[in-house]
Amino acid sequence: MACNDSEETPVVDTTTPDDNPKGILVFTKTNGFRHPSIEDGVALIQNIGQKHQFDVVATKDPSYFHTDSLIKFNVIVFCNTSGDDLLNNSQQEAMEKFIQAGNGFVGIHAATDTYRDGSWPWYNDLVGGIVQSGPNHTANNYPGEMLVNDPDHPITSHLGDTWQKNEEYYYWEKNGGYLYAENIDLLTVQSTGNESYDAARPITWYKEYDGGKSFYTALGHNKGDYQNDEEFKLLVENGILWAASIL
Repeated sequence: MACNDSEETPVVDTTTPDDNPKGILVFTKTNGFRHPSIEDGVALIQNIGQKHQFDVVATKDPSYFHTDSLIKFNVIVFCNTSGDDLLNNSQQEAMEKFIQAGNGFVGIHAATDTYRDGSWPWYNDLVGGIVQSGPNHTANNYPGEMLVNDPDHPITSHLGDTWQKNEEYYYWEKNGGYLYAENIDLLTVQSTGNESYDAARPITWYKEYDGGKSFYTALGHNKGDYQNDEEFKLLVENGILWAASIL
């Protein structure tokens, strides 16, 4: 399952000078499994940026996590990042200060498969969880039914009361799995099997955290999610806008 992150993806930079920039930094570095859907996620976020006049930078380069660089942005997206040691200590500190200044974070799918070793607990709480190991998730394209916990919330108001979606549904209960107690759950997948970790569990949440905002969805494993799934695409769009304090 593991995949090395050896091939460099060129930086995608669509920034333009602005005294009061609206910017999205999309971070895609992996030190573990690298999802083939990452580039589709980047393309979706670029389209969202164009629609709402956000400048977008997509990169695997951790040097962007510096105060002089982060000042261009008001949202950081971890798009299917994975593994540990993605940022050094000074880069972690810059990201923490970014959130503490009132900015936003969005995590997609494997963002909870990032820093599973617990070496950056601030990040684990920011994203809101750690996916368990052995097993990590259901089979891909499991036909899950999700309860929409707050159908009136602006992030999920387009979904109705329930949502049927084929997905790789994460587990949180065992073998290093973790959920942050102050997450506010937006989507709960109903039981996916007979094991204790298959019980109904949160799959998307949001919260205010350490002065900023955080939105996370465990959905988004497949390329088609970002290409053809209009409900998922709008979920990501709304999550970004909420994290940017626009929605």
